[in-house]
Amino acid sequence: MRKKIELLAPAGNLEILKAAVDMGADAVYCGLRRFNARANADNLDLNELEEAIDYAHLRSSKVYLTVNTLMNDIEFDEFLPDVAYAVEMGVDGLIIADTAVMIKLAKAFPDVLINASTQMNVFSEDEFLNLSGLGVNRIVLPRELTMDEIASRTAKAAKYGLDTEVFAHGAVCVCVSGLCLFSAMNKSGTRSGNRGTCAQPCREEYALFNDGLRLRKGHLLSPKDRDVTDYIGRLIDSGVASLKLEGRMREISYVRSCVSAYRTMIDAYYDGILDEPLKKRLRQDLLINFNRGGSYTSQSLSGNKDSKLLSGEFPGKYGFKIGKIIRTDRGSGEIRMSFGRNLTVPSKGDYLSIRNDKSVEVCSFPIGKIEEAPDHLNVKGLHPDMFRKIEPGMEVFLMNHTEPVSKEAFRRTPIKMNLTLKGSSASLASVVSEGSSAGLKAVSVLSLPADFNGAPLDPERIRTQLKKTLDTPFEVTGSNVDTQSEFNCPISFINELRRENIRLLEEKITKRFKRGSDYEIGPIEEEKGESTGKTSVMYTYPSIRLDPDMLEYGADIYCLSLYDMAVPALRKKAVDFIKTKESSKLCLMLPDFYHDRLKKVIEETIKALKSELGDAFDSVLTSQLFEDKKKYSDMGLKKYVSAAANIYSNDSLKAATSYCDGLFMSHELSSEEINQCASALKDTGTALMVHAEGQIPWMQSDFCCCGQNAKDCTFCEKQSVFALNGISSAETKCLAVPHKADCSCTIYGPARNLCGVITSSDCDIIVNHTFLPKGDINA
Repeated sequence: MRKKIELLAPAGNLEILKAAVDMGADAVYCGLRRFNARANADNLDLNELEEAIDYAHLRSSKVYLTVNTLMNDIEFDEFLPDVAYAVEMGVDGLIIADTAVMIKLAKAFPDVLINASTQMNVFSEDEFLNLSGLGVNRIVLPRELTMDEIASRTAKAAKYGLDTEVFAHGAVCVCVSGLCLFSAMNKSGTRSGNRGTCAQPCREEYALFNDGLRLRKGHLLSPKDRDVTDYIGRLIDSGVASLKLEGRMREISYVRSCVSAYRTMIDAYYDGILDEPLKKRLRQDLLINFNRGGSYTSQSLSGNKDSKLLSGEFPGKYGFKIGKIIRTDRGSGEIRMSFGRNLTVPSKGDYLSIRNDKSVEVCSFPIGKIEEAPDHLNVKGLHPDMFRKIEPGMEVFLMNHTEPVSKEAFRRTPIKMNLTLKGSSASLASVVSEGSSAGLKAVSVLSLPADFNGAPLDPERIRTQLKKTLDTPFEVTGSNVDTQSEFNCPISFINELRRENIRLLEEKITKRFKRGSDYEIGPIEEEKGESTGKTSVMYTYPSIRLDPDMLEYGADIYCLSLYDMAVPALRKKAVDFIKTKESSKLCLMLPDFYHDRLKKVIEETIKALKSELGDAFDSVLTSQLFEDKKKYSDMGLKKYVSAAANIYSNDSLKAATSYCDGLFMSHELSSEEINQCASALKDTGTALMVHAEGQIPWMQSDFCCCGQNAKDCTFCEKQSVFALNGISSAETKCLAVPHKADCSCTIYGPARNLCGVITSSDCDIIVNHTFLPKGDINA
C-alpha cells in the first residue's frame, strides 16, 4: 500500500508549531534565528527547537529545519554547531538552498532527510541523478510547474530514490523561487531574498511604459495566494510525497485554519468522501482566514497560464464578502446586514470590514454582539462616530474567524494498553500502534496496596480510566484488562499506573530519535582539469528580436537568447554575423526556468545552430548546475552556468567545477568576494565568468508583467522591452523583456556589484557585457 501523502505545515515560532501539530500536520518546518529564508519570523532558539522536536515526535509528527539561505564559508562554519545540535536532538530533515551547504550536510548527516529547497530551482528531471548521488532525498518543486510536469518529475524522481514536495497553499512569488534579485538589488540593496530578508518589492506599485507612454500602473507584480483544492486528488495520485503549506510569517489562526482544511481534504480523499460541497466549505474557511484579491490561484497547474494571477489593488488581506448593509441605527449601535445561506456565521470578536462601491475600506471593527436571523445578521461593535461614514448598500467582509477546537480533536499518537496481574503487582504495557514510533513498547509495574479493604474494581471501570489520556500526546484505541483476576485497589492506583506508563512511553519515544554528536565535514573536492589563464570577452544580448542589427564587434563569445535563436530569421542574422569574424563563438542562453513544452524548441535550436555554425557554436548558458555536462559535451558544446545557480561561496565554487566548464557566481557577491574565491578554480579547467557592464536579471517570471498572460496577447509583438518604474520609489527603474514563445518575462535592473577585473590569473576568465535593445550598455 502506498504511503499516505505528508501534510507539511509552517511554523514561525514554538506556539504555532505546537498548534500545527495539534491540528494534524504530519510534519512541520521551522527555522532558527539565523540562516533561514524567513529571518523576520520569530523563529526558534535551540532550547525551543528541542522542545518542538520532542512535542512533534510524541504525536507522530516530524520537524524539518530550514537552512535555506545562501551562506559563505565562514558563516557555514559558524552555523554548523547549531545544525549539529538540531540533528543530535532528533530533527528529521534539513531544507537546504545552498550548493555547498547541501553537499556538506548530506555527507555529515546521512540519516537525516535532505530536502533541496525550491530556492535551488530544480525544475528539470535532468538534475535528479546527480542530486541523488550527492545524498539528496527530496526535491521541493517550483510552484510554476503544471500538474502533468509534477507527475512526470515525481515518477522520474522515484527511479532515483527521490521524493517530491509541492507547495499546496499560501503566498506565491511572481518570480521563480531562487531567481529573484529584486530585493537584493533594489533601493539600499541590503535585503536579499536569497539570504532571508526579502523586502517584498513585488507587493509595491509600478508603472509600465512603452517609449515614455504609460500603459498601466498598480500592483503589477503582486500575485494572489495559491490554493490546490481542485487538484488534491491528482496530486495524491501522482505520488507526490508531501503537500507543503506556506506561511512562516503568518499568525497562528492562519496556520490552524490551513492545517485543518487540508487535513480534512486529504483524509476525505483517502476515505473516498471528498466531494465538491466539502471542498467549497473548506475553501470558504481558507478565504476568510487569508486571501489577496478575493480569490485564489492554482497558478500553472492546469497547464494554462492564469490571466487572473494578480491580486489587483489588494496585495494584503482581502477578507470574504458575507453581505451588504441593510440599515444602521446609531442610537442602538446596531447594524443590520444581509446574510446568505451556507456562509460562515461570524462570532463575537471577529473583525468586519465595511467597504464602499470602489472597494475602499470605510471602517473595520470587532464584533461586540451578534444576533442571527434567517436572512440577515444584527451586529454591534462599531464606534458611534463611525456611523455617519456608512450607509445601506455598502459591502461587508469577514476578515477572520476561528472555530473553537476541542482537545479531543488534536493529533495524538494511538496506543494500545494491556493490564495484567502478576502476583501482588499490576503490570501495564502500552504499545504504539501507528505512526513513526509504531511498535515501541513501555511496561510499568506497581505493587498493589496491601491495606486496601474496598470492593474489587470492575474491568469496565478500569478501561474507562486507562483511556483518560486527553492531556497527553496519546490516544488509547484499544485496551485489555485481565479479567481472570480481581484488582483489589482504589481507582487512584490505576490512574497512577497509567501516568507512570505514559511517562515512560514519552521518555522512550523522545530518546528514540536522539542521535550521537559525532559528525565529520570533509573538504569539497573540485574537478581537476587544465587552465590556461586566458581572458575572453563575452557580449550578452537578452533580446535582438526587434533590433537584430544591434550586434557589435569586439567579443570572443556572443551569448544570444534561445527565444531569439529559435526564430529562423533572427538565427540567420546571428549566424551570418558570427561567420564574419572567424574566431568568434556563439553561446546559446537558455531560460533559467522553462516548461517541458520548450524542450523540443531547445533541441531543434541546438541542432540548427550546430548545423549552421559548426564549431563556432560551442556553448550553452544554463541555470541547471546539476544537469550532466556530458549531455552537452557529446554534442561538442561547453556547459556554462548562469548566476541563477546562486554559487555563493568558495566551497560551492569548488563543487560546481564537476558539473560545468564555466560559471558565474552570484550577482550578490562583491568584486572583492569573487576575487577571493577565484583561486578555487586553479587547475580545474573551469572558467570564471564575471559581469563587467550592463544590467542583470533581477527576476525571471513565468508570468508576463507586460501582457499579463492575457489570452491571444499580442502585447510584445511591437516592442521587445518595456520600462517598469516604481511609483512609491522613484529610484526603482527596470526593463521588462517579454518572451513571446512562452508568455514569460525577465525583468532587468542595474547591477550593484560589477566585476571587470580578476586579480588571480590561475583560471580562465570570461568577462561579460550585457546589451539590451537599442544597442546601449545599460550600466
